[in-house]
Amino acid sequence: MRFLIAAAAVALFPHTLFADSAKQKARHDSLCALHLRDVSEMTDRDRARTKRSYADYRSEMPPLIARLQPLKAKSHILDFGSGESLAMAEYLGMEGDSDIQRSIRADLGDVRANVSAFSFLMDPATEADYTKRGRGKYRAITGRFAESASVTPELLMGKFGPINVVIDAWGVLAYTADPTAVLRKLAPALAKDAVIVMKTGRKEYDYQSLRRYKRKSSLYRSTVDGNPFPDWITALPGWHVVDVESTFDILIPNPRASAIPQIWLTGMDDDPDVPLPNGRHFESDRP
Repeated sequence: MRFLIAAAAVALFPHTLFADSAKQKARHDSLCALHLRDVSEMTDRDRARTKRSYADYRSEMPPLIARLQPLKAKSHILDFGSGESLAMAEYLGMEGDSDIQRSIRADLGDVRANVSAFSFLMDPATEADYTKRGRGKYRAITGRFAESASVTPELLMGKFGPINVVIDAWGVLAYTADPTAVLRKLAPALAKDAVIVMKTGRKEYDYQSLRRYKRKSSLYRSTVDGNPFPDWITALPGWHVVDVESTFDILIPNPRASAIPQIWLTGMDDDPDVPLPNGRHFESDRP
């Protein structure tokens, strides 16, 4: 019935619908540009947020260790929003004292997968140092947003091939202005039975000031058609999502870019009193 109504509307008012669609895309593109500018300024201003360690990943994303344990030497990890790439440098043994390395070996043994670190703003000296010391097992993709035309599935795979594990710890999916574009690029780059481990945060946090109150957290402040953004993630076709302690453990046995529905950015929160990232608000594609 919805299709018939939509078809009738196109027949009766084609110019109006196409004009509305063009306006929707134009507004989306304009808001995306503003959002990416804000993310760029925030990243440059608060670099401390970009230096999460292996211990941070371990404590903040409980499912991650179990997903890293089966990886082989030729497997491929994409840290999708790697910041200064400290966690992955520790994983590969380029950073971290003996206690840190002992802890990592206790978790994962001695085998290390290949690592691609996707980071919008990474110190060039650090990037060059890790690339050299990584001995062929580390590559960085820097200086561009995932929405950029230059970011393709081929770029994400690079010399390491299809990706086995994607790590998103307050990374690209927490900040992107165009989830559809990003996921449509990511899907073809994934290996069969790939996994995305995504930090979501709790649905609500308790805040204590003069009075106790609750506030929606991070990704749950973002919405698609008025519903929490994580709910949109869980409903994606072919994605099996397990919510474990504020983390999504996402199994994607048959990733298809065409199965990612289009959503458009329609607004953004601008509240300096709430923890970043601020909420983004999307609408699904019109019929």
